[in-house]
Amino acid sequence: SKDITLKQVIFNDHVSRVVGSKDITFENCLLRGLEIDNCENVKITHCTILTPKKGTSRNAALWLLSNDVEIFDTIIYGSEYGIVFGPAGKSRSRKIFYSLVYGEEGLAAPRKIDGKIDEKKIVKKKVKLKKYSRTKGNVHAPPQFVDLREGNFRLVRGTPGTKAAEDGKDCGIIDFLKATGEND
Repeated sequence: SKDITLKQVIFNDHVSRVVGSKDITFENCLLRGLEIDNCENVKITHCTILTPKKGTSRNAALWLLSNDVEIFDTIIYGSEYGIVFGPAGKSRSRKIFYSLVYGEEGLAAPRKIDGKIDEKKIVKKKVKLKKYSRTKGNVHAPPQFVDLREGNFRLVRGTPGTKAAEDGKDCGIIDFLKATGEND
């Protein structure tokens, strides 16, 4: 696939997979797990990426198995790891800027050649993220959602990630349902 833009889309059950694609944009989306594999020119802005409810990738929110990826103003929150990185390769072409990245067991973990997570190299400190991606202005704390169970993924005012996006807004999905009246 090529030249795909997803705006204000919710994938709230299984992990979403993008494989072998080029020029993909996710903007203001809610994703319950995202795997990006062998893709070029992927941009993710103002999205909330959480651990999937179902499926085999339930230990991380984002499986980043490509190098040419830019992530801005996004929440990446995993029950175990925020991000699982594929082989480092050209990891300097990966960018994670002004985002909230957190995992209960570690910020990130590398994936071994056999596809399993390398438990010996779990990234628990933000300075070690730079081995896998360029970083700037990120927050590393658990997100405090208004009401996760009811699907309100906005951040509680004053908690980590609020007003931390590059544009001065909160990290994560911008509440587009409120504008349509569906949140009332």
